[in-house]
Amino acid sequence: FQAEDGIRDAQESRGLGDVYKRQTISNIVVCALFFLCLLQFSLKIDGTGVSANYLYMFFPFIFMIPSLERRLIFRREVALIISVLTIIYLLRIPFEIFESDPKILRRFGSFLVFIFPLTLAFIEFKKRDLYLFKMAVLLVCIFYGIHKMILFFTLILGYEYYFLLEISLRRDGIGNFWGDTLDGIKTINLKGIVGSQRFGFMYIFGLFIALFEPRLFFKRALIYQRIFLFLIIFFSCILTFSRATIVALFLAAIYLIWRKFFSRNNYTANLNFKKSLKIKVFVIVLSILFVVFISWLFYFYGDVGILSYYKTRFIQPFLIGTDSFMTNPNSSEGYRVVLISYVIDYVTLHPFTGSAYQGLSLLFDEFNGVGSVHNQYFDVFLRVGTIGFGLWAFLLFRIFKFCKTDNALLFGFVGILFYGLVHETFKLSYGSFIFGVLLSFSYSLMKVRDENIH
Repeated sequence: FQAEDGIRDAQESRGLGDVYKRQTISNIVVCALFFLCLLQFSLKIDGTGVSANYLYMFFPFIFMIPSLERRLIFRREVALIISVLTIIYLLRIPFEIFESDPKILRRFGSFLVFIFPLTLAFIEFKKRDLYLFKMAVLLVCIFYGIHKMILFFTLILGYEYYFLLEISLRRDGIGNFWGDTLDGIKTINLKGIVGSQRFGFMYIFGLFIALFEPRLFFKRALIYQRIFLFLIIFFSCILTFSRATIVALFLAAIYLIWRKFFSRNNYTANLNFKKSLKIKVFVIVLSILFVVFISWLFYFYGDVGILSYYKTRFIQPFLIGTDSFMTNPNSSEGYRVVLISYVIDYVTLHPFTGSAYQGLSLLFDEFNGVGSVHNQYFDVFLRVGTIGFGLWAFLLFRIFKFCKTDNALLFGFVGILFYGLVHETFKLSYGSFIFGVLLSFSYSLMKVRDENIH
């Protein structure tokens, strides 16, 4: 009998080992899928780059594979919203008789990429998928961050091989950035090479995941992992050479401080008044010292390297009479105001359907077929009008409500929301994937009524 028990125990042990092995492989595959969906990939259409990584549209088929299976759930709420957004698209079809085929196809494509992320809500992800999603975000931030750091340091040290290798892969010319040679490179040139105003929100999202996620890649040395990830991603934020990244990160940090120390449900609420007051005063003093330190840094070293770029970009908009003054229509800030005025004027005339998924470049000839609103919220407002925007805002609020249960997601998502004030975020393919996955998690990991399971 003892021998039989030993054999049975050995079989059970092997069985548990096989289950663990299959589970590990499944986790790696799902994380890899998330990672691929977060990569930057674009196509050139009519001379402008269009984000085109929509691998996640194959998820319903991929998740039918054994060991990767995820249930498909019909969610009436999402289905109703998709139906309304589809009606907005269909209402313009009778007017397309007199339009060119390329314009019709671009509007149809705009409609599809608007709907794509909403369909992820029909997939019921598992609880561990949220952790895998966070790790995929960190991995993609490390992937691009290290690449940008190598590119930056090799250029400023005078080594051109890595850069020339990159542009040979992209088939860009060196003259697109500063001239015919690499001699005399200046910081301002690096924005077009190293920087990016289309990926900063991903770094912000990853930064707060690195800071607040209870589990990272390894169980041990958690604090060292946090420091390593924070340094890489924070420096990557700086190397975007984008004011939007810095401002959004700063505003998200302010929200973090407010929520942690000064909101109604802050973590000092259970302390007595004296201790709570001491902590809040300490935080205020520390914040003031940080601002003083940054001001000192720019005052004494503002003409050196990267600091010179940010000093110029943050100060010039406030200098009256300069081309960069914020009220100048040709400045970055002034031009955005002009774009928003176009949107408001158009939606005022078409309040219920907006442009029916047409961008500014299709609506107004002066944009010559290219251009965007440079604001996530006004872009949606333009494309789907007041009704569609209200429904989209409802989904956005639902995601925010879900993220409030997880600090890593909450502060990262708030950073994305701030970033969306001056650039598109969820409109980009990897941004739409973040929106869709978080929307799906908001249904899968929160109690929701009135859903039919198929």
